[in-house]
Amino acid sequence: MVYTLSKNKCAEVVFRAATLLLKYCQKMDIHFLVLGVSGGLDSAVVLGIAAKARELGEKIGFQLTIVGLILPCFSSIESKEYGRAAIKKFGAIEGYLNLGSDFIAIDKSFSNLNEQIAEILGKRSYREIPEKDRKIAEGNIRARLRMITLRHIARLLNGMVLSTDNLSEYWMGFWTLDGDVGDYSPIQNLLKGHELYPIARYLGVHQETIDAKPDDGLGISAGDEAQLGAPYPVVDKVIIKQIQHGLKINGNLKQLESLTPISEVKDETIFSLVKRALKNAFKRKGPIMLTRKQLGLPSIKSLKL
Repeated sequence: MVYTLSKNKCAEVVFRAATLLLKYCQKMDIHFLVLGVSGGLDSAVVLGIAAKARELGEKIGFQLTIVGLILPCFSSIESKEYGRAAIKKFGAIEGYLNLGSDFIAIDKSFSNLNEQIAEILGKRSYREIPEKDRKIAEGNIRARLRMITLRHIARLLNGMVLSTDNLSEYWMGFWTLDGDVGDYSPIQNLLKGHELYPIARYLGVHQETIDAKPDDGLGISAGDEAQLGAPYPVVDKVIIKQIQHGLKINGNLKQLESLTPISEVKDETIFSLVKRALKNAFKRKGPIMLTRKQLGLPSIKSLKL
């Protein structure tokens, strides 16, 4: 039987996530929650959890306001419509800013620097850098523009930014450093392929959003599956099976030599997904900070000032 979540389990997960979010906001005296609403499943689920936290807060006299920002950057018209529908569904306040012209201005300002980088790489021009690498780099600019905007609004409101990343993306390194990570991650440990969809249905997310093809909206490829090489249920199945057979997700690439075969999944797909997960371990480890001991310095407690 394929793993999924029952309606009761979805209710429990949402209640737990909302309760923990509310408690954190109470502890930190935060009253405004800000998130980017792409029109996709992830941001809609986060909106739903935030709305539940707001509802729980109202019962104890703690006010929470949710601000959903629609920040298109050459995104599809449907993504804006789906985003607005989710914001309305969960009673958030809508903010809107088209970042297209900002991206064009930044991209143009980088032109001379890009040529310098091409020279470092031994290329005659920026256009000689593989198109895939250029598209990823330019897509990262778009993601970071969105986060700059979210951070700006959160600062003005003395609020915090909610992340919309899930566990499947986390394993794949399928997010932008300094572009997607907010202050609080309610769905970071939820599987996209097997858990987020039933939760979305439980929350009443619009069917159009549930049925839409997953797409990061960064113009890198024709959707998430095209970039990853497999749909999310397959991503989940491959990584879970490998972890169950001893894979260390933040370990070394030598593990690629002893992968566990999975019925109905091609060996090359397994290899590609696990390789991507391992090569993106640096993202999951965060900034590396050298300790005082590594630097040969005395501990702080031992200092005499």
